Amino acid sequence: RLLLSSEAEGDGKNDDVAGGGGGVVKPTIPIGSGCVAQVYKARLRSSHGLHPAGTSVAVKVQHPRILEKVCLDFYIMNKMASLLERIPYLNLDYLSMKDTVDQFRDIMLPQLDLRVEAHNLRRFRRDFEGETRIAFPEPLVGLTSREVLVERFVEGEPMLNFVSKEDEHHSKKDREELATIGLKTVM
Repeated sequence: RLLLSSEAEGDGKNDDVAGGGGGVVKPTIPIGSGCVAQVYKARLRSSHGLHPAGTSVAVKVQHPRILEKVCLDFYIMNKMASLLERIPYLNLDYLSMKDTVDQFRDIMLPQLDLRVEAHNLRRFRRDFEGETRIAFPEPLVGLTSREVLVERFVEGEPMLNFVSKEDEHHSKKDREELATIGLKTVM
């Protein structure tokens, strides 16, 4: 079980977020949000493995019914691709749009299982062990489920701060170094 931090909730309430048979309580203020999930800052209520009670964690919670919504989107895209491929004068069958949608679906649906993301984080941590300029958060696998990912909270500055402005804290040299690190990481 987790204790929401005051940064996430604002009123210091002890709301369960994940783990130990408890459900998911959606806090009111996310620290990040995307198309399939929101991220909240929390603290461990009790120790978990090597992490003592009070450890700051990030909790990624999927939006309600996101799997059903994404499956419906793929169903609609598949039907539209099939329909377009059947219209003779458009001559689109050579694009294999339906196959492309199916391949995209087969890649995307497993990504909705946040246990896959936890597995990938563990692999990245292993592969980049010893690299001082790159950090990946440590997932807490025992608290992670298909809909909730719990990972150790990592302090940092958003990359967009380096891209969107140049000031005394974000120079062109900093952006070039960040790009080089990113390129080397991907390669």
